[in-house]
Amino acid sequence: MCGSLLKDLCLFSEHGRGHLPTLVSRLETLGASLQQPGPEGGQLVTDLVDTFFKCLGCSKMSRQIEKVLSSVPPSKAPIVESQMTVKVQELLTDRDLLHKVSCVLEQSKVAREIIHRHLQDLCCCLHTTIDSILHEESQPQGAATMYTVGKISLQVLHHFSEDLHRVVWLGHDVTAERLTEHVSLLFQNLVTVLTCSGFAADIYLFAGTTVAMLLNQAPDPHATVESLRQVFRVIADGCGCCHLGHLKMNIVKRDGQDCNRFSELALIKAVVMCCRLDVLTLSTNVLPGLPDRGDNSCQVPLRDNQLLLTLFPRVLRFCGDQTSNQYHAFQILSVWFKSLHKCLPTIHSNHETVGFTSKDSFYLEETLKLVFLNWDSPVDGVAAFVCEIFQAVLSVWSWERADRHTDNDRLSEELLSRLLDIPWYARGKYKLLGLILPYTDISKLFANACLKGHLLQCMSTNDLSPPASDVYKSSLQQIRNVCEKENQLTVWREAWLELLLAGLFSDEPLLFRKMCDYWIPLTLKLLPASATFLPHHVCELRRESLCEARRRRALYVWLVLLRSIRNNKGLQEQDFNVELLTEALYSREEEVRGEAVAFLCVTKKSELLTEREVDLLQSGLPLCLRVDSAPFRQNLASSMKKLMMRLRDGCLAGIKKKQEELVRSLEFLDWLHGTLIGSLLPGASFQRRKTCLEILNIIYDTLVYVPGGGTHLRGQAQEKCVQIVEYAHRLGLCDFLSWRSMVAVCTCVTDGADEVQELSAGLLMRFFPWSAPQQPGYHPEDLAYHLLSSALHLCSSPRPYETQSGALICNIVFVKYACEQGAVFSRGSGEGFTCTLMDSSSAHSQFLQFLLEETQKALALAETNLVLASRESPIHGLIQGIALCLKSLQSRHDLDLPVSLLLDLLKVNVKVIQMTLSVTSGGNEKESCPSFAELGVALDSLVSGEREGESLSLTPEFQFMLSWCWVNLKESCTCLGEVTACLVTSRTGDRPTWLQELQSVGQVYVQVLTSCRIRGAIEGCRQGFLQYCTVLMSCDDPALAAIPAEILHQVMSSLESNLMSASVTRRSAGLPIIVQVIAQAEQRRKQHQLLTQSVVTLFRLASAPFTPQSNQTQDVCQVHALNILKALFGDAALVLSLMSRYTEVLIIIFDGFESPSWAIRNAATQLFGIMVSRMFGPRGKAGTSQKMMTFQELFAHYPDLPSAMLSRLETTCTNFGSINSLQPSLFLVLTLLASLGPAESQSTDQIERALREKISLSLPSPVYTLRELSARAAVTFIPLDSGEQEGLKLVASLPPSCDKIDGHNLLHGTLLCVEKLILSREFSKTFKQTLFTVILEKSWILTKLSHCPLISAKYVQIIKHLIPDCDCDERLRMSIVSLLKSAMDGEHSSILQIGTGLKVKDSMLCITHLLHDIQDVLTKQCCDWLQSPDSDVCSVCLDILLKMAVKHRNSNVDWSQIQPQIWMLLQRDVGISTLTAAMSLLAEIQLHQLTQVHSDNITIDDLHQVEALCGSTSSLQAACIQMKAILVKNMLKLQLPVTDSLCVPCYRFLTVKEQRDTVLVCSTPCSPCWRTGIQTYGDTDIRDRAAQFVSSLHWDQRCIQFSDVDSNTCQKMFCQYISSISTWPPSVPIYLLEKIYRSGEVIQACRNNRLNSRSEVLFEQEDSSILSEKPLQQEMYHSTVKALLHGNSDMLPASYVSQKTAEISTDLTACIPVLRKNLQNAPILNISSDSTVYSSIAGLILVADVVVTVADAAVVGDIQAKLAELGQMKDLHPGLQVILNKLLSNQSK
Repeated sequence: MCGSLLKDLCLFSEHGRGHLPTLVSRLETLGASLQQPGPEGGQLVTDLVDTFFKCLGCSKMSRQIEKVLSSVPPSKAPIVESQMTVKVQELLTDRDLLHKVSCVLEQSKVAREIIHRHLQDLCCCLHTTIDSILHEESQPQGAATMYTVGKISLQVLHHFSEDLHRVVWLGHDVTAERLTEHVSLLFQNLVTVLTCSGFAADIYLFAGTTVAMLLNQAPDPHATVESLRQVFRVIADGCGCCHLGHLKMNIVKRDGQDCNRFSELALIKAVVMCCRLDVLTLSTNVLPGLPDRGDNSCQVPLRDNQLLLTLFPRVLRFCGDQTSNQYHAFQILSVWFKSLHKCLPTIHSNHETVGFTSKDSFYLEETLKLVFLNWDSPVDGVAAFVCEIFQAVLSVWSWERADRHTDNDRLSEELLSRLLDIPWYARGKYKLLGLILPYTDISKLFANACLKGHLLQCMSTNDLSPPASDVYKSSLQQIRNVCEKENQLTVWREAWLELLLAGLFSDEPLLFRKMCDYWIPLTLKLLPASATFLPHHVCELRRESLCEARRRRALYVWLVLLRSIRNNKGLQEQDFNVELLTEALYSREEEVRGEAVAFLCVTKKSELLTEREVDLLQSGLPLCLRVDSAPFRQNLASSMKKLMMRLRDGCLAGIKKKQEELVRSLEFLDWLHGTLIGSLLPGASFQRRKTCLEILNIIYDTLVYVPGGGTHLRGQAQEKCVQIVEYAHRLGLCDFLSWRSMVAVCTCVTDGADEVQELSAGLLMRFFPWSAPQQPGYHPEDLAYHLLSSALHLCSSPRPYETQSGALICNIVFVKYACEQGAVFSRGSGEGFTCTLMDSSSAHSQFLQFLLEETQKALALAETNLVLASRESPIHGLIQGIALCLKSLQSRHDLDLPVSLLLDLLKVNVKVIQMTLSVTSGGNEKESCPSFAELGVALDSLVSGEREGESLSLTPEFQFMLSWCWVNLKESCTCLGEVTACLVTSRTGDRPTWLQELQSVGQVYVQVLTSCRIRGAIEGCRQGFLQYCTVLMSCDDPALAAIPAEILHQVMSSLESNLMSASVTRRSAGLPIIVQVIAQAEQRRKQHQLLTQSVVTLFRLASAPFTPQSNQTQDVCQVHALNILKALFGDAALVLSLMSRYTEVLIIIFDGFESPSWAIRNAATQLFGIMVSRMFGPRGKAGTSQKMMTFQELFAHYPDLPSAMLSRLETTCTNFGSINSLQPSLFLVLTLLASLGPAESQSTDQIERALREKISLSLPSPVYTLRELSARAAVTFIPLDSGEQEGLKLVASLPPSCDKIDGHNLLHGTLLCVEKLILSREFSKTFKQTLFTVILEKSWILTKLSHCPLISAKYVQIIKHLIPDCDCDERLRMSIVSLLKSAMDGEHSSILQIGTGLKVKDSMLCITHLLHDIQDVLTKQCCDWLQSPDSDVCSVCLDILLKMAVKHRNSNVDWSQIQPQIWMLLQRDVGISTLTAAMSLLAEIQLHQLTQVHSDNITIDDLHQVEALCGSTSSLQAACIQMKAILVKNMLKLQLPVTDSLCVPCYRFLTVKEQRDTVLVCSTPCSPCWRTGIQTYGDTDIRDRAAQFVSSLHWDQRCIQFSDVDSNTCQKMFCQYISSISTWPPSVPIYLLEKIYRSGEVIQACRNNRLNSRSEVLFEQEDSSILSEKPLQQEMYHSTVKALLHGNSDMLPASYVSQKTAEISTDLTACIPVLRKNLQNAPILNISSDSTVYSSIAGLILVADVVVTVADAAVVGDIQAKLAELGQMKDLHPGLQVILNKLLSNQSK
């Protein structure tokens, strides 16, 4: 037992196999064995010590072993110490085991004491290791070892500080004679490391921290500072002498070694973090005299000569340095301020210093400049440190204000005002606002409407909602801190209630969701009193509202509130509003139903379910299983996870306390599990299956404990969960892993959706037992044989989704039978194979050998007859199965594969790939990527022998061939990655023999990526190549690890030689993927040397001059380089390593955009799009960017970019007025500048001033796009504090009259600037009024420039933007209207001019706004427009009126006058779009009852005439249908014309049916009723309208009394309504019976099932869509017919019953032998699991049950006997058996 435990411990530590708590508990029982006397106990101690050193990788395990070792009897303690000493000495003598020394120092006190005794040896090992690494030519190979040495050095100083203190500062060598020498050499090498470059940042940080901690031990702070000065000098010079106490070190400069600035940064960080306060506050004039290598010349005041203060300029310099150092620099600045806060008392007491946060403080000025420039820094982590710095500054200010006893709030008020003036889209300002709120007056802040508007805008975005919520949270905390408890709710209501409700009841979905996710939980948590007020207030709003949509939203908000309350502080059941909860569970809004379920699932405590909760969940959960919304399913899964954890913890407590409520919760679990398993029946929709499988995974993951399943995550089932399952089993409940469950889940593996297949396969692999199946009559060997035969059959299908099912089943057989039970599969002499359970240790390799042989057979067939093989024996299913098996095997480290087998798998995959590439290229050997046309020709040549005289690309053979090619490429490339992983990790001595094979695999990947065009295959190849490179780079063998670098070098060399070519339409084919994948694999190793080398090479290639070639259809090396750069810079995982090169790549883009080659310009354009997205983020609201930065921020982040853009503007064009002199790169520069945001104030920077001048010169450009970009760029340079003045200056610069125009383009450019300025700023209403007045003075632009409508249209647009915020008296309004009308009347030119339509539209919008409150004038104006001969005017007028009708139903327009004008317009030839708009407007007028004058004088013939004008246009026909519906009496309120025209007659028919006792013979009017009520349509609006119709029906037995019910529930309700009336004609039950089953259907289904036949098409029509689900529909119709016949058994005619009885008997007789034959030896995947067969058998059974109830007794017995015979088939699908057992039981009763 002890030996197996030790082995399991090693397996867990090395490979993660096993369950940690179980192993720990087994370790605790090992103590008794250690007490054994004699050699056995000693050997166990020795073995345990060995195990301890093997388990050092797992700290929990090693500490537990040490705990056990500490309990050994005293007689065995020497054994522990001696063994520990031996092991430690082994570690100290082997450089490769140094990482274990670090673990020992951390985890073992005993081993630490032993190392203490060997401290001299350890120091010797450390400094010799450093010395050897420093003298190695290839430093990166020793990077990991150097990291370990640095970490151990720091640990040595930490654990043995007293010894080092004596050696270094006191000169006492207490351990050995040579300890001082070794310590001196160790720290000399550490300082040498600080002078070298090329190591990772962590290594310099370790070295700097170790040196600083040693210096901090000096008794005299002056000695610390002097030694520190010497170390800084050595780092600056790269060599020199320095003294650390009694240690004298001489650092020699290394040849070719560049100075390293990061080491200085690391040392400063260590000094600030580690040094004592007396050291940091020591006055010294030494450090400021050190040379400053940076460009930053700022210096601290002379009076501030403390060490901490003298470091401040150096930290500032690093903060403005290259991006690679900024993270650490800002971290140091944050720590610097925290240290300053601690040192403030000492600094202020010793010197008369000016406050650090005073108005003229150098520290405050420089820090705030950094804060506002870097609050949205692109460097990861810098923005967080900026917030810490800002908070530290406020803390220092608060301390100084309290120390000086002043109440000056100047700083907080200035900062707050500055932040509030910044535009709303600046993310960084909200982080700082949240920090400054505790230092401000909240009453002034709450009165700021601008801030509230900004917060509301932020909450409607994904990026800004978290920081905006932080501001809201800070305000709530301030309310709690400032206000009395009884006044907090009042203050909050006055400040935030209106804004909260505005967001919650907003029509914008994102805003509503963000308010629910952020603000509601914050409010309820920080203001507990709101938990009572808010739900009541929302209920009152719902009760008072007459709008159904608002009532539904209020219900949703109420549920969100209740869920948050219940989650935070709990909610008693008596506080539930059951009626509202029930209504929410049946709501047609998915979000409302989901929120109701979430409320019932969550609780603050782990409670058992109450009876009311069980009833509500059983009512609501079934309605949530078939929802198409993926977010809804995710939220439902989250709710179910919380419910399962609640039930698990509650049941465990209930078992312990023996609570009676436990049974109810277990019964609910049993019901839920049964419902989910029953919903997995064949024919269920993808949505239902996926939802059920996800919930099943949650149930099993939470409640089913799997021994030996690895480390269990939080929330997963622990060993104690076995108590719940066993307790439930004793009650006959919760048989989670029953045979029925296994069959239902296994059937889902054959589903057509990848997600369903993978979910079901995951459940079968993790939870279900396969060694002892519960189905009697079957041995595990039988099941294994059946599963593998089914898998091979599926793998032979040409359909990829079926082969994936086969591959997943192969993997199940491999893991559950071959690996765990030792099952051996082998081919016999015939076609079949045998399965034997012999517990063979090589069963796993024999299984893979079996699959390999099957693959070789398929490959041989493909070589003989490829067309036949692609249809009957494709290879990709077997290849995928092998890949999955290899992937599963990698997690089982106790099983190895023979290298020969792996090499055979390698060769087969390579052969498949080579064959596929040969087929796609038509047998031509060439490097270039074949075009799609060439691919088609190649496949046609193979298929042409099979089909003649038709289009080959449409034939099934062609589709099979094409699928065979790309799927084989994809799967073989993936499999190669898995084979490589297994081969590399095998670690055998045969490596030199297969090194060449792995190199050839790399060449295969390169060949596929450079010569394949199929995107799916390339993506599959990417995944395999990534695994290939990652595994090789992780290998410690240099030859293997160098293979990816060799491939990269090969690709780069080919590019430099211009040997690689690809079609320009392929964007360099897979070349970018090759470089990107290698860089990603290197990134996973936390290295980027290859990436740096690649980028440098690519920059050189992309910058090379272009040489024209004769073949313009092939890419050149510049194009390849740009495309590869696009892939690299577009990769989020690599972007941090490339950020410092943004300027370089932009300069290359500028040059490429001016190339004469279209291919280079195209590639540069695509790369430019990536760079803009990386720098500024995606475009957001109103064209703003998520990361909009100012020019100053751009200059701070990319220092060289502004000068590069300026030089481009200066050199590309000297005459902007000439089109011929323009350079394309000018557009790129202006695009970058236009993407910036405005600064706070005007800058004096020379580059910025020069850019403004160049941009102003481009405003009069003759190119419209250039003027547009120039205007946007010019506005970005207008600061926020002078926006109003600049706006007035721009308007004033407009010419006073037409004859003063300097140029029309300049005038248009100036107007563009005015418009962009208005749209980009939030100006005050007063300023807009002033600007509006000044603009009107330039009205000549509108009246005198009719010949240039582009300029006058822009003038009108400016007026349109200003009118809503301006107050105009009636006289001014009418004058403006007259001005606009005169401009419109002048537009009658026969020549089409740009801007005319825009001018007319905006003029009409302005006039409409000005006349909106003058009804008669506006009505007359609209009538005049409708009579206009200009169709554009009519069209715009119709759009305006339509918006009025839909959104502003109480507008001041007399619709009774408008309506006749519209009918007159319909008689004119004004175009289809205008006629459609007119018809839609008429419909809206009537539907919303905007006028009491109906269209009674209009007939259907009039509409036919309108339709005749434009033919069969679909949009016009839709509008006419709507109007036809309106002409029908009592149909004024119906919105969906087709559905409504059916619903109204149906409603009348049903009403008549209820009022009459006699049976209506004619059933024709009933047909629309069925299609409206019980059939499902793909159109959501139609389904919703049908649901409204059904929910309006009433009958006595109606259970659901709500009007707002979803369509799924309404379908059942309608069937209940039908079954409640017994006077239907015979056609009703006959119609339903025909929907259930048609004669002969089962025989046809059995003949065409997927398991026994091979279709002739690649894709078949889906038969289980979300709207069909035939088996469920059948059961619903069956219940309806049964209910109808129960009330009137004579409803069906005798002739029909006789005919149906004969048909059912015939079909039962015919299908039983067919089923018996096909079900033989097929217990799981058989014919009855096919969806078509299943539904046909289910329909046959259900109709037979109906027939039995009405047929003659003579034939009933025969049918019942056949049903009983059918039920005796044990392998029939369990779902069918459930139906049969239920019906037979009912018939017997």
